[in-house]
Amino acid sequence: MSGTSAWWFVGVLGVAIGSGVQAQQIRLSPKDSAALVQLAVVLPPKLDTLIRPIRASFWTPGGFQRFESDFVREEAVRWAADGDGCRPGQRYDYTNYYDRAWGLYQMWARTGKQIYRDHADQIAICYRDHYLAANNYKAQPHNVQLEGLAAHYLLTGDTLSRKAVIESAKFMIFLTPPERLTSENYPYFEARIQARDIIGCLLAGFLGDTSKDWGAIADQLVTRTAALQRADGSYAFPTFKMQQSNYMVGLLNDAFAKYYRLRKADAAILSAVKRSVDYLWSTQWKGRGFLYTNDPTSNVASDLSGLIVTGFGFVAFATGDLEYQMRGDQIFTASINGAYYAGQKQFNQQYYNTSQYLGYRR
Repeated sequence: MSGTSAWWFVGVLGVAIGSGVQAQQIRLSPKDSAALVQLAVVLPPKLDTLIRPIRASFWTPGGFQRFESDFVREEAVRWAADGDGCRPGQRYDYTNYYDRAWGLYQMWARTGKQIYRDHADQIAICYRDHYLAANNYKAQPHNVQLEGLAAHYLLTGDTLSRKAVIESAKFMIFLTPPERLTSENYPYFEARIQARDIIGCLLAGFLGDTSKDWGAIADQLVTRTAALQRADGSYAFPTFKMQQSNYMVGLLNDAFAKYYRLRKADAAILSAVKRSVDYLWSTQWKGRGFLYTNDPTSNVASDLSGLIVTGFGFVAFATGDLEYQMRGDQIFTASINGAYYAGQKQFNQQYYNTSQYLGYRR
């Protein structure tokens, strides 16, 4: 590091998924770099790489403090009601839908509260053993939540969690291979599923599996998916009558950002995310949330804003254009004000990756 600037390496230092790929470097001020490295707990190096960008909770701006206090209250409510998902009458897959374990690991790293780590461990194991393994890892992609399991393996060395990630990724690629993504009429062309596929490939490679060239598969997935983006930045999904599901595109943009950080800093992928968030902001944002789909008659779904905001943070961070952060802050505020915590899924959606938006902020 020089005396005037520092580098944050986005991705594994000296490690790439596949071959011949260098981790992306983004120049930050010393103040920004110090903030990014400060967490409430010391993580194993690979998990520290995977879980970034997040910051310790004391860096959360004052206007966003309800994000923290809501979590404390609602996590306790959900644990009392759901436990780890293995209680009689509970559904293993639904308790961890939208990867509650991953959200909990992020909050543990940000706050240092051991109870969140304990709950995450238990939810990850229940979901792994009673849902994924019980179904021989042949789950529909939209029900496959792998980031929490990857974190569990990296924290504990439990190879059953590593196996669950790899075997689940193999089945997803068997079910929805990238070579089928040549037309937006392909019935599995739904951004939530493509996001799960991309993240599965990234994680399998990140955890060191060599049974497939996971980097090359991820390359195909992101390239073919991004190629189906329309000129105005939108996508069309057959499951939505050739309209765009805005929150699913938020998930896709998040997966693209993780590819950019963990696999390859591809300018075309950054451009795809930028064009997508530009379209979302200019046509779908209604001040208190985004439309559910880009059908003009669609309802505003304020409670799904947290699944869309990370794309704005990523573009602001990767380009240095803080206009995207200003927009992201409005979206983040809407996600807090419009949060709906009555169900398991809604709590999990709100805290799946919103911590990462706070990490992207400068």
